[in-house]
Amino acid sequence: MKLLPLPPISPEPIPPLSQDWVLGQDYIQLSTTRPVRLVQHVWSVPFRRHRHTFTELVVVQDGSIPHEIFDENGVCTRFEVETGDCLVIPPGLIHGYAEPEVGRPCHRVDICYLAECFLWDLGLLWAEGLVPLFFAS
Repeated sequence: MKLLPLPPISPEPIPPLSQDWVLGQDYIQLSTTRPVRLVQHVWSVPFRRHRHTFTELVVVQDGSIPHEIFDENGVCTRFEVETGDCLVIPPGLIHGYAEPEVGRPCHRVDICYLAECFLWDLGLLWAEGLVPLFFAS
């Protein structure tokens, strides 16, 4: 398989902190012809709370960072994700990252995908135990 370079992520403007930030399929450049996008990050600063219209699989390669999840009342639950951890973040979940430990950036890979593009054979996916992983709700 040949990996081709992808264009940069859309420079969609970030709304004020008082507004919810929604990352859409256009921002991450997902479509039915490109239902998966891999994005590598090195975070040494916080990443504001947001939600998205696609599913995100986060794999922490090195370091750690506090991950925050917000409920419908804005109450925050914070937990540390570290090397080897994986998160499945379903569409619509408001979440973000607090500031990592000073001098220790977090290296992670986000696999963003349109779950509905993988519904062609649910029987096979259930048999392999993948549905609960990739179709979290």
